[in-house]
Amino acid sequence: MTVGLGIDLVVIPLLIATICFAAILNRKLDRLRHTGDEFRALIESFQEVSATAESSIARLKSAGEAWGGGPAQHASGTSALKDDLEFLVARGEALAERLAEETRAGRAPAAAANPMRNVTQLRPAGGMTEASGAGERELLKALEGAR
Repeated sequence: MTVGLGIDLVVIPLLIATICFAAILNRKLDRLRHTGDEFRALIESFQEVSATAESSIARLKSAGEAWGGGPAQHASGTSALKDDLEFLVARGEALAERLAEETRAGRAPAAAANPMRNVTQLRPAGGMTEASGAGERELLKALEGAR
């Protein structure tokens, strides 16, 4: 019986250590399961956000294409606008020079009484071109409406 008692005394501390280790391991596994649930929720929210971002990007692309028509269309529009502005600057410089000459000569400028009188005379020498015509027509309508 002493041998059996000795074996029991050796096995009892080992069983106590195993039970403690199992309790610690169980707590860690519970934390891992809880963290896994949070991780799944995080992944699901990330999937929702990425789906929303993808649809927003698609809407932005379609809106950009519908609104702008692409860079080529902008380039042609800016070229026509540049031509219109060059024409207006040239006409403005010519009018400024004529005004300066008449002022130096000591007489009142001819257009001083009604500066909008000769708006219809603001045409390029070769007539309106297709590219610059629309902008000029809009400008002339606005100037005539200001009378």
